[in-house]
Amino acid sequence: MSSCVGQLVNAKKNAIAGAAEALKVTLEIVEVRTPSDFDEAFISASRDGAGALLMLSSPLISANVQKLAELAILHKLPTITLFPDFARAEGLMAYGPNLLGAIQQAGGMIGKILQGTSPADLPIERPTKFELVINLKTAKVLGLDVPPTVDRIETPFAAVREAGDGPFRQIL
Repeated sequence: MSSCVGQLVNAKKNAIAGAAEALKVTLEIVEVRTPSDFDEAFISASRDGAGALLMLSSPLISANVQKLAELAILHKLPTITLFPDFARAEGLMAYGPNLLGAIQQAGGMIGKILQGTSPADLPIERPTKFELVINLKTAKVLGLDVPPTVDRIETPFAAVREAGDGPFRQIL
């Protein structure tokens, strides 16, 4: 098992460096600015020994999940991002805020504003629902075993739900 994780980032922000340091994992930062940078980014991450790849949220990443999923499989890099569409597009996994839950939260806040609450009086809210989507087919292609205990994850923020007929395990 590799002790190096690659991070595909859009521009300069790097919110993961502190966690990588605490875990004593080498962080290889691979910058991308346009979709034409993707091929070289995956080649670079593979060449530099990344055992996995983390893609943070950005419009560039979310608009190109299909291409990124294909490159992750081609380069045999287990990859995770925030966007469930990535796992549904044959990427390995996604973990992040449940978008429907976030929209429902926003709707509640809009309702309060329409009932007369000043926006300045509303608290800043973070997402309260998260989802984990694992593409079991991709895990198999990458030679990874997904433990059956993943099906039993239950926290105040997550509950297991089968994700349709696809090769997914989705935890909301």
